Amino acid sequence: MAMTQTAEQRYTKPVLVAINKPLDEEDSLEALRSHALFCNLRPKDLDSLIQQSRRLRLGHHQLLYRQDMPAHHFFFVISGRLRLYRLDSSGVDRTLDSIAPGDCFAEVMIYANPPRYACYAEALKSSEVLMIPVKAYRELLDRNPEYAQAALSHYAMRAVSRFHDLEIMTVQNARDRLIRYLI
Repeated sequence: MAMTQTAEQRYTKPVLVAINKPLDEEDSLEALRSHALFCNLRPKDLDSLIQQSRRLRLGHHQLLYRQDMPAHHFFFVISGRLRLYRLDSSGVDRTLDSIAPGDCFAEVMIYANPPRYACYAEALKSSEVLMIPVKAYRELLDRNPEYAQAALSHYAMRAVSRFHDLEIMTVQNARDRLIRYLI
């Protein structure tokens, strides 16, 4: 469902007004450790990256970032759900994706120059994310080509999945969409 809001109304929502604290040793990050972007990291490299990261708690409908803001972090969802969206020229927001626990998003900013967020990110309910510094992750990839190869494989799989989703959405009638989805 699309909602019409002016840019001024959209910008009145707080951005990153959240509890910002380092992760404790007791935090269970098994989902992070098994994610495709992190599962190949040596334990000391992953621990170092986690120590440089921060946990953010977001309230219902709180903005994490705005489209075109400088991107210094990418995110891993610990709990809750977030929505990625863009505003069209008439001010209607168009949902691009819904992000669930265990998912990463904005990670392509690792390779962007200059790194800027391509959309808005908003918490659909109380959520917790791990804010991972792009610079720290990029340095890990630069020092360890095998990590970079694993990251590229992850991006390639996501691109293929997105192309498949786009193909399903562009088929005109519902019957054909259902048939393609079931195949």
